[in-house]
Amino acid sequence: MIRFFQGAMISQLFNPLFISPLSDNTYWLLHILGCPQVFLSYFIPALILDIGLFFILFSTFFIFSKPNHEKKLFLCRSLQITTFLLLTLYFFAYNSANIQHGHQLIALWVLSFALIWGEKGLHWLRLYTCFILVSAAGWKIARLSAFYPLQLAHILPLQHAQLAYEQPNHWRISLYSFLVENPYLAYAAWLAAIGLQVGFVLGFFTRKADKWLFMLLCLFVIMDYLIMNLYFGELLPLAFLFLKNNQN
Repeated sequence: MIRFFQGAMISQLFNPLFISPLSDNTYWLLHILGCPQVFLSYFIPALILDIGLFFILFSTFFIFSKPNHEKKLFLCRSLQITTFLLLTLYFFAYNSANIQHGHQLIALWVLSFALIWGEKGLHWLRLYTCFILVSAAGWKIARLSAFYPLQLAHILPLQHAQLAYEQPNHWRISLYSFLVENPYLAYAAWLAAIGLQVGFVLGFFTRKADKWLFMLLCLFVIMDYLIMNLYFGELLPLAFLFLKNNQN
């Protein structure tokens, strides 16, 4: 529903100016097969995809309880597989029209895949979530940006140039200006973000810290929005993987 009001459904992006696979091999294959182009270049398939996606997700509310007989189990499994396939089509079509391969939707997409495999799939998805955060920290460390005190202070003016031009009196501009003028406080925030991401390494070895990891992931999403104006709210479904009552 959020994406509908953002004008981000495929039928709303119909016939975009550019349709690009960029440099991703998976996108190359799908574009050779013509999959994203069908939904982005023809309105009826795009509308069918959007309606199908809404319908299949809404239907899960009525099949939410645990299956108690074979027909219901078959229906649940069919809904799970169909959801994954429709989200796959939407995910690749949207990114092809967006000219950047964003990862905001990936949480719902991989969750729909994990649910097909039940408890084991959710276990591996929890580990993958830890990998996402730890690898992000590892990338910053490997590129040595973690050790550059002015990293965040240099990023902020570039990240928020448009907001500063259009709304120079916005409260966020005051926050960003404060961090730029106090680069070592900005660096402390930068190191805190990296430390937060590194903390998810605990998730590979124990579940005892999962409640803390749940809060850290929520905090990461909130702070990324406040400081970087990056919306990762669609990653929040992955946070609930850390709320299972398993203390192994």
